[in-house]
Amino acid sequence: MLYSRNRQPRSISRGVEILALSILWLCTGSNRVATAENLASDIEGEPVFSVGRYLGFRQQGDLTPSSDYSFSLHADGNWSYRDLTGAYQRRGKVSEGIDSWRKKAAATGVPQQPKDEPLQPQIADAPSLTVRWKAQAAPVKISPYEREALALHQLVQETVSGVRAIKLPETGLEIANKVAFGPPIEIASAKDLANAVSQEKSREQIAKQVDFDKEKLLLFAWSGSGRDRLEYWTTGEGDEQQVQFQRKPGFTRDFVRHVQLFAIPNKMTWKISEEQPRKNPQGRE
Repeated sequence: MLYSRNRQPRSISRGVEILALSILWLCTGSNRVATAENLASDIEGEPVFSVGRYLGFRQQGDLTPSSDYSFSLHADGNWSYRDLTGAYQRRGKVSEGIDSWRKKAAATGVPQQPKDEPLQPQIADAPSLTVRWKAQAAPVKISPYEREALALHQLVQETVSGVRAIKLPETGLEIANKVAFGPPIEIASAKDLANAVSQEKSREQIAKQVDFDKEKLLLFAWSGSGRDRLEYWTTGEGDEQQVQFQRKPGFTRDFVRHVQLFAIPNKMTWKISEEQPRKNPQGRE
């Protein structure tokens, strides 16, 4: 019988589930996507830029189409995207041209050359973001939680989904008390924006980033762990395209206010992907 730290019996089925997931991961890792470097290179053809994001070994329910993935950009501007499981795949072409896109990627601040450091111990299944800035270039590997890595991750998701994260005013936004995570406030016009955001300067800064003739805004606000994260991905094509949002709860014991604002095409629908919060067996993230 399995026991937890407080000596209470735990379900045998739960242990079997975790063991089965571990075996599946080990068996498929060699020929699939065991590391971020494999993710970055495991796309057909010779990409001129590639990214692999891997957040470490986790339970299957923790994986989403936008958490662990490979993204490759080719010389003709076409890109390929695939999540860790291979079940979610997208293809498209950058609208602004490859040179402009690469400039945006460079502006994130992710190093373009590996750091010249003494050999460091390699930690199996450690979270990482692996980037190849040119074909056959040496991979650059950094933590996926660094500011630069998060900025590049956001650029990739905007490219793949067509959903843009709107930069919030430095003063923040005053939103009516909202603690629990739930459906966003939909803002389809300047009038809606005035109703949702009371500060005039903040409205002006937001309005400069959106075209209400073509786009609408989704405003999320909730309170929770400082390690909460909001992930999103799109399904369908053309007028049938839908963006799904899912909150991944963190396990830190702080209590932080979260506000995120996104612009999506007017014809795109949205959905909240439900998830039952899991209890962290270690009491921390």
